[in-house]
Amino acid sequence: MAGRSQGKGQAKDTVRSGDTRGASCHPRPSVAIRLEWQWQACESRGRCVGHSGPRFRDQLSHWQRGDGLESPIRGEQRISTAGTLRAKLVRATRHMTGLAETWGRLKTSGHGVGDYVRLRLPAVAACPTYAAKRTTDDSVALILEVDKRALAGLSKLPASKGFELSTSALSPGRSGRARLILALSEPEFLDVFSSLADDIARTLRGVTSETEAVAALVDRLRTWQEFLRRFGSQGMSRDACRGLYGELVFLRDCLLKVLPGTEAVMAWAGPRRVPHDFQTRHGSVEVKTTAAATPHSFRVANIRQLDDRGISALYICVVTVDESEGGKETLPEAIDGLRSALGAHAKRLDEPLISAGYIEAQRTLYDSPRYSIRSIRFFQVRDGFPRLLESEIPNGVEGVSFAVAIAACADFACSESEVLETLSPEGYDAD
Repeated sequence: MAGRSQGKGQAKDTVRSGDTRGASCHPRPSVAIRLEWQWQACESRGRCVGHSGPRFRDQLSHWQRGDGLESPIRGEQRISTAGTLRAKLVRATRHMTGLAETWGRLKTSGHGVGDYVRLRLPAVAACPTYAAKRTTDDSVALILEVDKRALAGLSKLPASKGFELSTSALSPGRSGRARLILALSEPEFLDVFSSLADDIARTLRGVTSETEAVAALVDRLRTWQEFLRRFGSQGMSRDACRGLYGELVFLRDCLLKVLPGTEAVMAWAGPRRVPHDFQTRHGSVEVKTTAAATPHSFRVANIRQLDDRGISALYICVVTVDESEGGKETLPEAIDGLRSALGAHAKRLDEPLISAGYIEAQRTLYDSPRYSIRSIRFFQVRDGFPRLLESEIPNGVEGVSFAVAIAACADFACSESEVLETLSPEGYDAD
């Protein structure tokens, strides 16, 4: 069974013939890992290795094999049925990706004080855009050089924990060129800032003018302002993680059965902080996730969550999970699986995940707990359902939240197939 990492940048793995348990031992790292392997064939009972048998690489996890990484394990090394093949990981060096890798290549020594060293990002065509590092303190930045007229619409520059946005004229007067500088302001936010800068750089690839580039940068910053305000560098709370996991379970295990990938992700409205987590043309679903051993109720944080006025059908999905170190999957693993299921549409998850509080740079924060689904139950909200409505709340009463006893919802229970048949534009056949 594969062993865990030992010391900084070193790990040892041993896999025996027929032993596939090592496939889930290692959490996928937040940055790519460049692997260098030594192969050692060991004879057993006097018989030589090298006969046909299961491939060694098939017994490794995706990140151990290097799937999708820069230096994957290659070849068709096989394990003899009579012996063992041991692979020793002799060196593992962290290999940064995206702008973090570009910043890592910038050297500030020998340069003047008070300016930046920089590398241009060729994929951005709308304006000269650079990954930069300040010579005074090695702090990193993303710099756009634009005509000053492109900055005319900036009445107030966005600011937040972790980053600062500033302008710097390259020529005197109202005309000429200027820099728009997005800089890391607090070192503890480096991982988040790297994700922010990568997100902006990807967005800028799709614009064609300097004015559009400035507007796109500011728009993305406002999204990240909200992220940093709500979650900072500490990530989501345990309750928020559980709630997000439940929504992803419904999206992955239920909604994708009846809607194409793009439509299913577009229907996920919870991260936009609207009353219902999923909204389609044919109905809405509010997901409630609990880890209680014997769940007796679910909480309603917004009185409009159980309001079905103007909605063709409204359902409650109660996801009950176990949280433990031996569970089936972590939150990042569930997201990886959903991305895989979405295929070419996986990038559409990025925006709602950021809004929900999840970014890949923080995935190691969520290596625990592991979740296992115990049950998924559905109830239809209609006349007689136990609830409070906005019209029933006296004037002056605000911020109403309450709990609904699950036992009181028994008469409103329905099956998954009933829900999916309602949500599907073409109906749903459970068989």
